[in-house]
Amino acid sequence: MMGRPKTPLNIVRQPPVGSTWIIQNIDTKELCKCSCTTQADKGAVEALRHFSGTNPFFTVKLGSKRTQVSYLKFLCSAYLKECIDDKATWKWLDITQDEADIKCLWYSEPNLVNPLDEPDSPELPETEFKNINDLTNPDHSV
Repeated sequence: MMGRPKTPLNIVRQPPVGSTWIIQNIDTKELCKCSCTTQADKGAVEALRHFSGTNPFFTVKLGSKRTQVSYLKFLCSAYLKECIDDKATWKWLDITQDEADIKCLWYSEPNLVNPLDEPDSPELPETEFKNINDLTNPDHSV
């Protein structure tokens, strides 16, 4: 039985919906964690994925509620040298989060603020505190 030919892609594995992967910033070489979009993200992206036709792609969610969420569209046509996002900022590495943990790769979320990098808390003004009367001593008068 003959069907239509499979669309050639420049990725080995098609990432499943909701799976977590590692991507790399092209300029800084920083590794970041991202997750493939799900039906819950349908309002934020035009389409979740399209692995057939002339312009195959898939979308991922980068960041979290703490660090601000952004959505990326990765172009995965075999005619492209590498699988990169449509703004040419992130490169697809084809490494799952579990595989990165096994390889002991360091990755984070973009815009994640290290608590050690935050400025010190402001100094509180000194105030005079009144002594607390001993409430257990019945002889003590107020």
